[in-house]
Amino acid sequence: MTSTPNWSVRTSKRNWIYFAISAAVIAAAVLFVLRVYPQLSGLVWLGVYTIPSHMFVSPFNHEWLLLLIAKSYPAIWCTVVSLIGCLVAGMWDYWLLVPLIHHPRIRRKYSRTGPYRKSVAFFRKWPFWALVVIGLLPIPFYPVKFLAIADKYPLRRYLLALIIGRTPRYYAIAYLGHVLRLPLWSIVALALLLLAIGFIQNRRSENREVPEARGGVEEGLENR
Repeated sequence: MTSTPNWSVRTSKRNWIYFAISAAVIAAAVLFVLRVYPQLSGLVWLGVYTIPSHMFVSPFNHEWLLLLIAKSYPAIWCTVVSLIGCLVAGMWDYWLLVPLIHHPRIRRKYSRTGPYRKSVAFFRKWPFWALVVIGLLPIPFYPVKFLAIADKYPLRRYLLALIIGRTPRYYAIAYLGHVLRLPLWSIVALALLLLAIGFIQNRRSENREVPEARGGVEEGLENR
């Protein structure tokens, strides 16, 4: 399962090209929509924010902004935009993390640990449905994301699992936001609460063995 350095280097260069091209296309599309259809600016910023809020181990939460934007736009469009941002984040996670996580110096740090072996063995039994269920539930997604990338789970199946798992969740939140129309102060309070929870979860994860790979990622960045 250990990848060769040559594979890692080739993959890294190719994936950075994919990332740069897709980022340029997205930036151009955002500028075009904001200029030609300014009435859709809320949806545009929802989609833009969704990308970093779903990448890596982000402490930023997406739900509060979805609730806020859904007050002004139909739930279905909020769902579509959120899903697009989520899929972009999924592709960028794969393109940027695959060569990093599979770098020999980093992979040695987690591939031989007991928690990783147990987790990946369980993941391999139902990889698709594990991604779907955890994507649907309001629990941290990054552990199963890490397992998918570390175990080279196919990107297309990963994205399909995101579509199936995230779509009903996004629509339910957007529908509630559109119907309830919560006051701004309550949404801001929710955003701050979720942000605090995200930071706490990230700090706790640093003390666990499986996300040991995060320390390896930092070391790998320094050595690249």
